[in-house]
Amino acid sequence: MTYNFGQLQQIWSQSGGNSQLAPIMAAISLAESGGNPSAINTNDTNGQGGTQTSAGLWQISNGTNTAFSTNWSNPIVNGAAAVQKVNSQGLNAWGTFQSGAYLQYLPPEYQGSYLQNIIAKYASPNAGGVPNTLAAADYTTTAASTVSTPSPKGMAGVLMKLDRVLNPTPSSSSFLGSLIDVSGTKEILGRGIVALVGVGILYMGFKQITTGKSGGSGSGILEIATENRRISQLQNVEAGKNSRQTENLTAKADAQRAQYQEQQRQQEFQAREQRLAERRAAAAAKRQSSQQSEAERAARVATLLAQ
Repeated sequence: MTYNFGQLQQIWSQSGGNSQLAPIMAAISLAESGGNPSAINTNDTNGQGGTQTSAGLWQISNGTNTAFSTNWSNPIVNGAAAVQKVNSQGLNAWGTFQSGAYLQYLPPEYQGSYLQNIIAKYASPNAGGVPNTLAAADYTTTAASTVSTPSPKGMAGVLMKLDRVLNPTPSSSSFLGSLIDVSGTKEILGRGIVALVGVGILYMGFKQITTGKSGGSGSGILEIATENRRISQLQNVEAGKNSRQTENLTAKADAQRAQYQEQQRQQEFQAREQRLAERRAAAAAKRQSSQQSEAERAARVATLLAQ
């Protein structure tokens, strides 16, 4: 079987991995193994001109041509090894991260500020930097070229623009953003303008709620709230699905453990039966030898008496 993006996130967390890394590690696993826990590459390059064996969901290796563990196909064992690897070597330890191949498996909602923050924190161990082969700005460009997200209209668009003003990026060149980014009088003026914009938005929202009419394009605050409820319901459904999948994985693991224990009991029973049969055969042979010796003595006695 193969695991999907959501299941791989669960496996990563169950293996002791940092929950912040769960999305990107799930994408790396899909790029490395296709989500197949039995995937193995016996001819992987080891970075020193030789080859090594990489195995499992995250294609873990120990630098040799022998798999790093006899249980490498166990998702939790492989996940725990991946946790150790990212803690000691960073995300750059995976070639699919350095090449950006994992990006095609990373959903659009994670290809933005989340990705930049993760790259800045975890690309290299104890460095806090980004990969040498691809800078953070390159990742942003790649993500933007991969998925084009339309800007919301109406009230949703106004709210998003306000959020951008309240949280300007370092490269922001907007008038309000420049006012907020500096100190003193300009900062006060900028915040005052933002406050006025906020009051206007609240008035527009109140008007839409009380009259049921939209002062501009878009569907209004009520529809935004409805959409938020719909998204929440979908998230609940997905959470329930993931919970059932986790329960199925747990049940499967329990069944495999019970099957292994039963096999062990059968083997022990067969071994005891074999030892018992060997002892019985030895006793029978001993009795037969004793009876034969007794018969020979009786024959000699009879011969002597006959003489």
